[in-house]
Order: sequence, then C-alpha cells, then structure tokens
Amino acid sequence: MWESKPLLRELYGEWFEMIASHLGPGSTVEIGSGPSRFAEFQKEVITTDIVSVPWIDLVMDAARIPLKDNSVGNLVMLDVFHHIENPGNFLDEAERVLSPGGRVIMVEPYVSPFSYLVYNFIHEEAVNMKEDPFTPAEPSGQSLPFDGNGALPTLTFWRRADRFKERWPGLEISRKELFSFILYPLSGGYGFPGLIPRGCVPLVRLIEKSLRPFSRLLSFRTLVVLNKL
Repeated sequence: MWESKPLLRELYGEWFEMIASHLGPGSTVEIGSGPSRFAEFQKEVITTDIVSVPWIDLVMDAARIPLKDNSVGNLVMLDVFHHIENPGNFLDEAERVLSPGGRVIMVEPYVSPFSYLVYNFIHEEAVNMKEDPFTPAEPSGQSLPFDGNGALPTLTFWRRADRFKERWPGLEISRKELFSFILYPLSGGYGFPGLIPRGCVPLVRLIEKSLRPFSRLLSFRTLVVLNKL
C-alpha cells in the first residue's frame, strides 16, 4: 500500500519531517516502528516494535521499556499511542527513561466533530470517547497489539490536559498542534482507495490552508510534544 499510493507517502513523509523537526539532543528511539519508514527521514534512530521483524533494532513493549533511567533524548511515535492498552504505563516509562529535557514527540489521530464521523463510522479502529486514559484497565486477555482507541490522544492531551498535568507533573505538554482536514481522508489512508486525482492536490492544499481557523472542528491529526522537566 505504501509503494502504491504516492499521496499517502507524501503525507506521512511530511509528518515524519514534522516529528524530526522537534527532536532534541541525545539518542532517538522510535516506538512502534512498523515498516521503519521514519529511519528514512532521520538517521541514527533506534527502531523498536512489539513484533520481531528483520529491520527492527529492538523488540519491546512500550509499557515496559528495557532501557536505563535518564538514558534517552527522544521517544518518537506515529500512530502508536492510541494502540497502547494502558497509555499511562507508557507515560510512566517515558518519564523514567528520558533524560532531563528529553522529549516525547508523536503524531496521532485527533477526534474533531468532522473526523469523528470518519473515524467512528468508516475507520476500522474503535473511537471510545468515554474511556479514561488515566485509569489502568484490567487486562482482558483478549487485547491484540494492533487493537486501539483513536480517541486516546484527544482525551489525554486535549480534553483532559489538566488531569495529565496532575498525573505527570514531570512531563510538560510543550507543544500541540492540529492539522490535516480534508487531504488525508481523500488519500484513503491505508485501508481505502484514494479519492483525489494527483493533479488536484495543490488545490486541496490551498483549501486546507484556508480552513486552519476551524482546526478544532475539522482536524484529523495532532502533533504532541512532551518535555521532561
């Protein structure tokens, strides 16, 4: 799918570059590397995933990071946070392994009134706006690594940011942005055919730029940067 959809590669490339632009000093560990495309945009990254594949440097669970305290400069992820069954466990681990001034940098789904319609009724992943991301769930024994709740980033870093601050005072939300209004859904993502001819992309980008004042209503994506104090 990656090789067959130029627009999808273009969009994900922009998101990888967005993540890379916020990297701080020190080593960079990618959580949930999947096909390891981020390594094409940022060299000297340690790639990890929960499943073993030949191109991954380290197999690990994001909720149990096998790295030393204060040893990592950056933890980066794209479309991973919302797949973690107990995201609080990951945030605890991030706070532990990051060196002072270290960063968590992620691009994740954002549930706006518009994107909710797509995420909830068309996209294959769940969107449960009632889940409490700060209360560890009892292991069900049925959860799979690729299950997820697309609402988790919105709930954790936007709707309930005050609770995040109380729970993890050592992790500051230093930056968060909303973006991706219509071009991403028109690309079809990984699961559906593209809905836009290549020649129309520049026009749609201009339309997206004009829609920025309505980002809270339309966005499909959010960038979140956490700093360890």
